[in-house]
Amino acid sequence: MSSITQGTVISGVRSEKYKGINCYAIVINARCDLAQGKANKIYYLIAMSLEEWVFSSIGFSTIFNSKINDIGKKIKQKIESEGLSWEDLQDFSPVDFNKVIESTSFKGKEKDSVKVEFLQFSHLRSDKLSIEEKREIMKNKKKLVNNFFAEMSNGKNSNYLILPSTALKEVVVDSSIIVDLKELDYLDLKQKDALLKYDIDNKNIRLSEDEKNVFNEKYFVLDPPGYAMVVDEVDSPWIEYIVQHFANAFTRVGVDNLSKEQIEETINTISDN
Repeated sequence: MSSITQGTVISGVRSEKYKGINCYAIVINARCDLAQGKANKIYYLIAMSLEEWVFSSIGFSTIFNSKINDIGKKIKQKIESEGLSWEDLQDFSPVDFNKVIESTSFKGKEKDSVKVEFLQFSHLRSDKLSIEEKREIMKNKKKLVNNFFAEMSNGKNSNYLILPSTALKEVVVDSSIIVDLKELDYLDLKQKDALLKYDIDNKNIRLSEDEKNVFNEKYFVLDPPGYAMVVDEVDSPWIEYIVQHFANAFTRVGVDNLSKEQIEETINTISDN
């Protein structure tokens, strides 16, 4: 692609929030500012494939946040009768939490119930779950997962948007994309020129090691895939949809919601792999 405009999709981008994940950047500057050279910084939102986001620690905990909160409220209500602080105990390990519960006046079944609930609470919050464990949880909680993405598709989530792969002009991604509306970053004009010339590449013999290290702070140059480049563009009206939501306008621009069947099919594919 010969230019960067509103909706341009860049691959191989790093994110402070999603450390270690090869993300996309979706440019959101006004088209006229970019066309007329008025922008000295090119702002973008971080995005990634649906599957990548779902299995990230942030994505997984976000999906199950309501379930985690519900369990936490139940435990809090029970242990407060014993004069215990849920704010202090919620970050305990299950072993340490159980030791505290053993010192209470709870009866046998009550103790077991609180312990089981805390184990589930701690398990869902864990950042050490394997992908296989996350798949199993998703299989058991498909209704919750489907409802979460149905709300996101309906624009009821102010932090994220879900786009079908067909929202891209070239459709270089074979799955839906999650856009994080709170993860904003920018690139300068020097980086813009380097991207358009395909210079941000570990195999580029024109780049010194120092230049590669500098680029590597923002792009995946020294880690797979070893390069960053402009790969696609979000088509209209989807890019307007993104920008409107980013600006908290929440005004529909004529795009259809993903159907319930599409959402269920996508989640089934992810959880059953």
